[in-house]
Amino acid sequence: MYGVVMALALRAPIKDFFTLSGKIYRFHSGKLASIGFIHDWGCQLLPFAILVLTLFRFYYAVNNIEFYINKVNRNTERQRNKIAMWVIIDYIVLMFQGLLFYFLSGFVIIGRIENGIFSINHGQMLNFFKVYTFILYTNMVWLFLLLTRSKALKGSSPQLKWLINNLLFCVCFSLVILKHQIWSTTQLFWIGYGMAGLNTIFDLITAGEHYVFDNNSQNEKSNKTSKLKERRV
Repeated sequence: MYGVVMALALRAPIKDFFTLSGKIYRFHSGKLASIGFIHDWGCQLLPFAILVLTLFRFYYAVNNIEFYINKVNRNTERQRNKIAMWVIIDYIVLMFQGLLFYFLSGFVIIGRIENGIFSINHGQMLNFFKVYTFILYTNMVWLFLLLTRSKALKGSSPQLKWLINNLLFCVCFSLVILKHQIWSTTQLFWIGYGMAGLNTIFDLITAGEHYVFDNNSQNEKSNKTSKLKERRV
């Protein structure tokens, strides 16, 4: 279900992206190699690429639930009921997060052609950064609750790395949004989308091996650890 919501979030931006790309192509008389076309199309490609990459890395957030289930004790009925309650809350948070991505997708198209001039919609871009920051805050709170409810996930867990990464960029984005008036639209474009790109890159470098690149082996390790704990108890 989480994946379906994310797929729906991409549906409209893909259509709008290709529509705008066609307008930019015609605006530059079909000259794909021209500096103007590369600049204008690149200004729209970057936000779209950021959205796709962010959806890609957040899609694996659902694995946090599996890590949690595999690492906690579930020997007694009380423990199993507690786990079930938290898992329900986790899925509600994920669905809300997916809904936020749906809203984020509505602000991904920032380019426009008016009166023969290509320009970036400053308000649309700022709304993208606001929703993006809210997604980071939501995910941060969820990861914090996930870590506090399970001692097994503390320390150097991937959840902690993801939490620290999102915390740092939450602070940066909040400052940029509060002080956005001091920058021009072009400066805000490169600062904001540059930070969003770094946020994803740092996440993949620090925690990607646990979510994306080595997920199966990680789950197997978690299952083995959980079974050993249950035997000891």
